[in-house]
Amino acid sequence: MAYPELRLIIVNLFIFFLAFFLDFFEIVFILVPLLAPVAQKILTPVLMTMGFSEPAAATAALVWFGIILSVNIQTSFMHPPFGFALFYLRGVAPKEVKSSDIYWGAVPWVGLQMIMTVIVMFSPGLVTTFLDKGKAPVEHSQEINFQMESNQPAVSSGSGEIQFNLDGQAPAQTPEPAKKDSNELNFQLDK
Repeated sequence: MAYPELRLIIVNLFIFFLAFFLDFFEIVFILVPLLAPVAQKILTPVLMTMGFSEPAAATAALVWFGIILSVNIQTSFMHPPFGFALFYLRGVAPKEVKSSDIYWGAVPWVGLQMIMTVIVMFSPGLVTTFLDKGKAPVEHSQEINFQMESNQPAVSSGSGEIQFNLDGQAPAQTPEPAKKDSNELNFQLDK
């Protein structure tokens, strides 16, 4: 059982069958606090292979696991004995429609929900695409490169100050005295 996919399948099957007897809220309040730390530990390495930093992968693992559980637990609304959606439908259906017809009619929807659970389990990119990958900030020893996409040259005043022409006008030539022993880099955009 070293594979995270196998563990996810076992946990989801357990929750699916538990949903036959417990409601959504009981499952969430009882099992999620027990399963979330384990899922975070198991799923974080999977997301690190997708380009996440370790802290971002740990957070994304919880989001991914939460979405998997949410999709799985949605089936508890559609299958007996506590399928509340089935009871709501029974309340608005005509008297000619039997409860067994409603239950058998829900089977394809439960199947679709299980297919969606499998898709979300094995395609973490569907859930984590727009999450922050958590790239490391620029260190003091690293270099920052700027690329200008203009044909206008940059003008230097000789004091370490560089002025850029952003709006097609000539940059103002106002040299200021150079600051000695300063690691400060200032940007000023004038209109």
